[in-house]
Formats: sequence, C-alpha cells, structure tokens
Amino acid sequence: MILDQDKINRIKKLLKARPKGLTISDISQTLKINRNSAAKYLEILLITGQVEMRLYGNAKVYYLSSRVPISAMLKFATELILVLDAERRITEVNDNFLRFFDLNQEDIVGTELKALQGADPFPILVDGLLGGLGEGRDLSRELSLNLKGERKYLRIKGIPTVFDDGSKGFTLIMEDITVSRGYEEKLRLNEARYRAIVQDQTEFITRFTPDFTLTFVNDALCQYMKRAPDELLGVNFVSFLYEEDRNRIASNISALTVDNQVFTHEERVIDPEGRV
Repeated sequence: MILDQDKINRIKKLLKARPKGLTISDISQTLKINRNSAAKYLEILLITGQVEMRLYGNAKVYYLSSRVPISAMLKFATELILVLDAERRITEVNDNFLRFFDLNQEDIVGTELKALQGADPFPILVDGLLGGLGEGRDLSRELSLNLKGERKYLRIKGIPTVFDDGSKGFTLIMEDITVSRGYEEKLRLNEARYRAIVQDQTEFITRFTPDFTLTFVNDALCQYMKRAPDELLGVNFVSFLYEEDRNRIASNISALTVDNQVFTHEERVIDPEGRV
C-alpha cells in the first residue's frame, strides 16, 4: 500500500476535532475515503502510537493519542529517566540520571543496559530491571543500592513504549525516595520506642478514635481486664465505664482541643467480675 501522507494528516486532524473518538465508518464517510483504506491508515497510526483504540461492544473507536515528546519529558521531569529500545540499549537519558550516578551522556547512550553490570553500583540496579522488563507489561518495584558509601533507595516504574517509527522499547522512570525512606525509618524507631515505654507502664494506656473505638491498649489494661489485645481493639471504650458516668466522661473527652489538651477526672469502671 502506498501511503498518502495527506490522508493520514486529514485523519489525525479529524480525530483531534472529535476527542470522543470515531469509528472506521465515521472516518470513511466524513473524509470520503474508502473504508478499507481508512482501516489501513488507522492500523498504521495505531502501530506507531499516534492513535489509540477502544472496543465498545463490536465497534472499534479510535482516538488521537495524547503524547508528550520524550525530549520534553526528559528535560522537565524531576525523576531519573532512561529510555531503552527493544534490545535494551539506552537511547535517551536525562540530566537527573547522569547527576545521580555521576555519569556522562556519551558514556552510556547506545550502550546495552546489561553492559553497566560491571560498574558499581549498577549490578543491583541492572539485575532488578532486566528481571522485570517484559513484553507488554509494566514494571514497578523498589531497589536499594550503595552509592559513594551511602544507602540510596529508588522507586522504579517501567513503561512499554512505542517510538515514532513503530519500534518498541521501555521508558524507565526512577524516583529517589531516600529521604522519605529515612523519615519512615525514624518513625518506625520512634513508634517502637513509644510502644516499649507504654507497655512498661503500670498505668492503663489507651488510644481511640473520635467515636471512642479502641485502636491501642497496653499490657497493664489487658491484664486488668483479663482479655487479649485483639479482644479489646475495635471495642467502644465508653462501654467499660459505669453507666451513670458515660455521658460525663464522653463530654470531657470531646471537649479536648488544641488549646485545651489535658484534663483529669475520676471515673468508675466495671472489672471482669462485674464489680464497680
């Protein structure tokens, strides 16, 4: 089939004006093009990633792809980005990736991804990527590696990519999550210290939601109530109080604000034997 660039441009222009999409018959009738020819041109545009197709019942509806040029994505993205062809050769790389790994563009563009395995810290990175890239499926994972004596964490997304010439490859988008991982680790340690402290307390310590549903109880309370933590979590805290005190205690707790953060009171509770 001899391609008519004018027909291709007319189809793309029509689809741009009809963002909800058109069927082959719609395009053929509107542009006065033979239906078989319209189908062939749409197939070419679909293969090259210039249009997208969705099925509605038996009808194929075509849309103009909303594509961002790779060069623009590489320039403005804050992530580390590698673009690979079908043979896993690096065809594009952004400055953030080069700065992160202290590399020069001419040293890696045109190089196969697996060729980087010989240089630290790439073995872990390359092994993690090559094992996850597959035809037609996304890659999503987190990796940790040592870089200049520091532990770094990357969240990696691999997206199957179709280039303008119809060939296929992958775009790898890597986010440096080292700082957030550090915060998470500090929170985990602080939570562990907090739990160790409250579990050693002889006082009863609880935590609950605004509707008084228990979300945490310490060991001292569990021993007093003679129940396991799982038996208390999810239970309404007010139900353990003496009935005549419930409204007063609930009102006191509900009155707590940023400016009024602490109050002290006495309350009657019902022990496991039913005694007040």
